[in-house]
Amino acid sequence: MKTLHISWGSTRFVILTGDEAIKIGKIRPIRVVLHLLSIPFSQTRRKHFFDKYGPKLLPALWQDLMAGPISNLLEYHYCLECRDGRVMPVTTKYWGGLVIIQEEGGSEVTTEELAREHPVQNYSIVSKYADMGTPDQFRRRKSTGKVVFIDFGRKTTLDALRASLTT
Repeated sequence: MKTLHISWGSTRFVILTGDEAIKIGKIRPIRVVLHLLSIPFSQTRRKHFFDKYGPKLLPALWQDLMAGPISNLLEYHYCLECRDGRVMPVTTKYWGGLVIIQEEGGSEVTTEELAREHPVQNYSIVSKYADMGTPDQFRRRKSTGKVVFIDFGRKTTLDALRASLTT
């Protein structure tokens, strides 16, 4: 009998079914309202917000509101365009990217396995927003046994992956 496992991130819910991961993008209106209330009064929060989402207020708020579906779409389109074996493939998207289906990763990966088996340390773009060096972003793929990214929906992570395709 298969069991469901549900995890909860800042931008998405992930339901693990045993064979696939169902990623549901969160739409975050309360977070956007809180940012609207805090960024005028806190220079630190304002700098962090605009560094992360860009210099224009309305597009930045939209990206913050729709961060989950945007991450889903970025992962889906990257898999279609690049066919990169270093990432867990996304097989399907529904409702404009609100939901994507990804092959479920197998076993967790240790820091030593990551350093030995995945070329993450060779990527040419380094960013504090890329989440590229932590083992929780990787799993061992069930079908091949290779260590692959499972959570690569940030633009900075995809920039690093794309840049490293040509090196």
